[in-house]
Amino acid sequence: MAYAHSRNALGERQPLTSHLDATSRLAAQFAQGLGAADVARFLGLWHDLGKFHPQFQQFLLAAEAGHPPPRSPDHKAAGAILARKHLGLLALLLQGHHGGLDKAVALQGWLDNAVRKAAAEEALRLAQRAVADLEPAHPLALPAHAQRDKLSAELFLRLLFSALVDADFLDTEAHFFPAKAALRGAMPGMHDLWQRLEQAQATFSGQRQDVVGKARHEIYLHCVRAAEAPPGLFRLTVPTGGGKTRSGLAFALRHAALHGLKRVIFAIPFISITEQTAEEYRRIFETPDGPPVVLEHHSGHIADRGDDDTSWDGLAAENWDAPLIVTTTVQLFQSLFANNPSSMRKLHRLAQSVIVLDEAQALPRHLLTPILDVLRELAAHYGTTVVFSTATQPAFAAIPAFSDLQATEIVPQPERYFDTLRRVIYDWRTGAALGWHDVAGLMMQEKQVLAVVNTKADALTLLDALGDPHALHLSTLLCGAHRRHVLTEVHRRLANGEPCRLVSTQVVEAGVDLDFPVVLRAMGPLDSIIQAAGRCNREGRLSGPGRVIVF
Repeated sequence: MAYAHSRNALGERQPLTSHLDATSRLAAQFAQGLGAADVARFLGLWHDLGKFHPQFQQFLLAAEAGHPPPRSPDHKAAGAILARKHLGLLALLLQGHHGGLDKAVALQGWLDNAVRKAAAEEALRLAQRAVADLEPAHPLALPAHAQRDKLSAELFLRLLFSALVDADFLDTEAHFFPAKAALRGAMPGMHDLWQRLEQAQATFSGQRQDVVGKARHEIYLHCVRAAEAPPGLFRLTVPTGGGKTRSGLAFALRHAALHGLKRVIFAIPFISITEQTAEEYRRIFETPDGPPVVLEHHSGHIADRGDDDTSWDGLAAENWDAPLIVTTTVQLFQSLFANNPSSMRKLHRLAQSVIVLDEAQALPRHLLTPILDVLRELAAHYGTTVVFSTATQPAFAAIPAFSDLQATEIVPQPERYFDTLRRVIYDWRTGAALGWHDVAGLMMQEKQVLAVVNTKADALTLLDALGDPHALHLSTLLCGAHRRHVLTEVHRRLANGEPCRLVSTQVVEAGVDLDFPVVLRAMGPLDSIIQAAGRCNREGRLSGPGRVIVF
């Protein structure tokens, strides 16, 4: 008998035919939403055929004995030969299922290597005896869009590669680490999560009769109604303080529930907002004795968790097998444009999902063309809904790459809410430069005040000039846990009417839910100034407008 993997902790080897069959079935399941279940099934069946070769079997035995050769014999070329025969360039997926996708021009030379080719052909002869129906009886059909357009073909190839490598990883994990595999249990569906959100919203949405409360409830209802529209591209334009975090979630969950989509992915440009958003969603959906729902995936959360890959979130982060994912735009786009299996493993989860790009105006402009091309492809061919969300007006009209984006506005005539929710006045102190002691003096005149500066060094300098032992500091000099502690203390002081002077960098902008009567903002880009203003009189509870001092 040929084996795929050496002995696990129970002393059991995994038969090669068992691994090929399981990977084949999983890959087909994952590729169903790609329109390529049969193609993925054969790729899974072929991916490790080279392991039938006696040299690879000897390698496994030597590895078990503790003295493996310095290099593993190639086990990819045998399957790649069959893939080349039946699927052309999709042979790249088998060639790269461990080391990553290579250039198409290098494939034929790699297959023509005499030593590799001879070993692969020997492995194929052995595989023919062990595996029934090794080759398709009829030509394998590829989606039409992947055959007529290069961009469509590349994204299809990447998504299919993701389905294959995730299936391979999961079955290998089940052999070596069955306890880990057991943690990947059943999860609540979109209907369940939408019902939980509805119940949570009913306790406060529509209860306030002030201007801010009424506007937030109207925006929420617009999002709920718009969810009935078919999947595609959408825009969500809501001013700061308009309840975009929950209303956007309402659209995404109800839309997913109505249209049979599988998960909701929030991609956010700033880690501080990612942390706060994930925490708010946990409060809605998770209980101490219930299953996990929210996957928070970004570099800060990975650093806090360390190397723990035995927790649910550690495992779910590997392939985004979660119903609600809160991540950064960096994580999302690194996966979309990477070529290594571990980064690409999660890609197939983007099909038949809702992707919400928060603060879309913050996407790097020099990368907008490839980013938008890929997002359009996902919406056009893979049942994905993409929401471009912003609190900055007019974010889309001002950015050329967005000008021809055919997206449906979720909240009709959003500009009226920018007028309704105008809660601050601007005090421009830009005629002459203020020194840090001058800024500190302005802060000391206020009981509760936030100052937002442009760099971490500026934040430390202002703190020194302030000389207030009770002042708080927020920047990426602090780890994620420390930032959360500071934000909790800020909320406590503000709620209790206690003195609260906070010096922060831009981590506090765009989505961090703070409400100061006075905000100072160092001169910077206009959208950053507007975002800082969103932390001033956020709830509209002051008798007059809040004050934003720009210096």
